[in-house]
Amino acid sequence: MDKWIKENKITTAIIVVLVVVLGVGYLITKNSRVVSNTADFDLQQKCAKAANDFYTNKGWNTNSDALGSNDYTNHWNKTLNKCFIEISLFSSGKFENYLYDVLGEVEYGEIRSFSEKGTIPSCSIKIETNFKDCKTQGEFDDFVKLYMED
Repeated sequence: MDKWIKENKITTAIIVVLVVVLGVGYLITKNSRVVSNTADFDLQQKCAKAANDFYTNKGWNTNSDALGSNDYTNHWNKTLNKCFIEISLFSSGKFENYLYDVLGEVEYGEIRSFSEKGTIPSCSIKIETNFKDCKTQGEFDDFVKLYMED
């Protein structure tokens, strides 16, 4: 009987230690997720402000009138650790769309259409350090998604 009690005490002690270790591990993981989410939110907020400043300083505005409208969307890309802005300009049959790294003020791509038929006379995307021509609006949109979604 004494042997059984000793073995059960050891088993109980092992179980208690495992429960404590797992509990501490869970709390550490939970806290790191909270800190990470807070940091991500802070970076998204800073990106939004930087994008607004970038957009305004370039002389664009979000005013709409009878002839057209301008707008932008910003995104903090966690993978690349960069803030991107996609700018859309519309006026009198003219359409322009740009993608920039806001903080580096580097253009990643642009597409322009100057006709009512929707033809694309000018489209380029940045691959590493070089620009290449793109053929369609869809190709440009797919390229933009690489930076504006993650």
